[in-house]
Amino acid sequence: VKVGIRPEGFVLDEVGALECTLSGVEVMGRDVTVISRHEKCENENIRAIISAENVVDTSKNTVRFSLKPSKVHVFCPESGLRIYGKE
Repeated sequence: VKVGIRPEGFVLDEVGALECTLSGVEVMGRDVTVISRHEKCENENIRAIISAENVVDTSKNTVRFSLKPSKVHVFCPESGLRIYGKE
């Protein structure tokens, strides 16, 4: 399967299951975009949008996320059709 995660589906979490290499942080008013990479990701960068109330430790090389289940979508790799996830 292929998995798609909406940018707002990431939750900054020190013990989160998804560990990524931190590439950068962009403050955008009330939101922060965390740019990271993961070796299994099809795209070069992962863009996670989190609340500016969260503090990203940019001194670390990695960042960890939990995921909001309603923002995770599972697709058939051959057909591209959604197998699981909200419409």
